[in-house]
Amino acid sequence: MRWQQACRIVPTRYPAVTLFDRVADAADFEALYALEALTNERAREELGQVERVPPDDRVFGPGSGPIMAAFTHVNLLGSRFSGGEHGVFYAARERATAVAETRHHHGRFLAATRQPAMHLPMRLYHVAIDARLHDLRPAGSVPSAVYDPDDYAAAQALGRRLRTAGSAGVAYRSVRHEARPVRGPVQATWCQPLPACRLPAVCLGRRALQRRLREDGMTVVQGVRFDRLDALRGVAMVWMAVFHLSFDLNFYGLLQPRQNFYHDPFWTQQRTAIVSLFLLCAGLGQAIALQAGQGWPRFWRRWAQVAGCAVLVSLGSAWMFPKSWISFGVLHGMAVMLVLARLAAPLRGGLWLLGAVALVLPWLVKHPFFDTPFTNWVGLITRKPVTEDYVPVLPWLGVMLWGLAAGQWLLAHRRGLLAGAVPVALRPLALLGRWPLSFYMLHQPVFIGAILGGRLLGWW
Repeated sequence: MRWQQACRIVPTRYPAVTLFDRVADAADFEALYALEALTNERAREELGQVERVPPDDRVFGPGSGPIMAAFTHVNLLGSRFSGGEHGVFYAARERATAVAETRHHHGRFLAATRQPAMHLPMRLYHVAIDARLHDLRPAGSVPSAVYDPDDYAAAQALGRRLRTAGSAGVAYRSVRHEARPVRGPVQATWCQPLPACRLPAVCLGRRALQRRLREDGMTVVQGVRFDRLDALRGVAMVWMAVFHLSFDLNFYGLLQPRQNFYHDPFWTQQRTAIVSLFLLCAGLGQAIALQAGQGWPRFWRRWAQVAGCAVLVSLGSAWMFPKSWISFGVLHGMAVMLVLARLAAPLRGGLWLLGAVALVLPWLVKHPFFDTPFTNWVGLITRKPVTEDYVPVLPWLGVMLWGLAAGQWLLAHRRGLLAGAVPVALRPLALLGRWPLSFYMLHQPVFIGAILGGRLLGWW
């Protein structure tokens, strides 16, 4: 296959020139890389995992950086023809196809991270393709499941087989862009040399000027919402609100007969179920964010919001319950567990076992060392601390890890279970489920304010 000017689009936040571009051969690269890796952490981040590409398959010189980056920066959650085991280089036959693919995948990322519509500065590269590729474009050449728009399982299995057999890559029809026919009945194609690595078959030509997707009349907007996940989260939020309203009414003597929220199984088991549902949804959400390509900077911004709200919860509870204030509640636990879950995400199927260990460990290991205010957050306690809310890392991390594992599997095999439409009656729940942190922080002040306000007005 020979394409004189295929197209690849990458965000402008990635460097236009890397060490691969600045050296002419492997010997120069090894020397400079060893030097920069010792002194420049940013250089290591820009180059990615160089060891994933065998030395004989690496390319150097002007324009090689964007090619190598595709193989050294691996999406661990995978793509259409890779399950995350290796990097992938994508290029489109036409610019409109590259734009459509970029718009889809970035739109999905914006949806998963709840970003508003925005213009994303992109860099368009023109690439010359000259390689022997498996042509998957003719009708009937591969099972239709390979072209499933959401489920990549069949395509990933095919990619593994072809890569094992030594294939340099594939050419296939884009499912994101219905373009005009090119050379007969074949429509838009999306070329992907699978790394054996056959990089010398792909040479970078000149780089086009920076462009925005808007120039092609295609603005990146929020893509597919995971409405079913949002609705499930909305159920947890409504359930939590009813529980907390009942607690508040009981606390102010308005619920008769008086209830024991600390020991009555009717209430304690509800609390366990609500927290479990929230952490399960958090794990599912992390799977979606990771597949959408959420980087650490974006993660830390969201994490800072959770951690900041946890601090506010501690301050507010100390004012209302000075003897049982919340030192490590659900938001505190979630802040720690989100980091641990993200670090564990590459385990994929192994998350089920790790989650099970986290769930059973507190039943098997207990020690007074973990009973102090500085260590009880771990969860290996011999006695529960006196607090209004207590969600330690163990065993609750297991629930989030299982949510993450389930999310990864569903995204790979049954994506529609998360992203499918919800009945009209459930749409309010899906809308509510998009704002869990805001709702969590506001609902209790509203309830308490309403109760105290009604009391001042003599309503009860």
